[in-house]
Amino acid sequence: MKWLVALVVWVGLAGHALARPHLEVAARAGVDVPGMEAALKEDRFGDYLDARRHEAEELGINGIPAHVIADRYLVMGAQPYDLFERVMARLNVPRRVAGDGGAQKG
Repeated sequence: MKWLVALVVWVGLAGHALARPHLEVAARAGVDVPGMEAALKEDRFGDYLDARRHEAEELGINGIPAHVIADRYLVMGAQPYDLFERVMARLNVPRRVAGDGGAQKG
């Protein structure tokens, strides 16, 4: 989880000074904030992120969020829940009922 928060902050703010709220969110998530700031200043992960961004663009992913489901479906951007239900139905994934410990709806 810590790396995810750092990556989100990194991607959103690469090349920019970190705003106080972003630093506070990262700190609450347990991220080493001084280390994160140093990594940003040094552009430590820039090449890696550029390569992942290029890879995503080759796959047609150009928005956030982008969900690749079962290596067959690409769902771009924020979508209503029922769209995900339809994709799961096409994949024959049984629907789960909230609060039942993962039991499947029949």
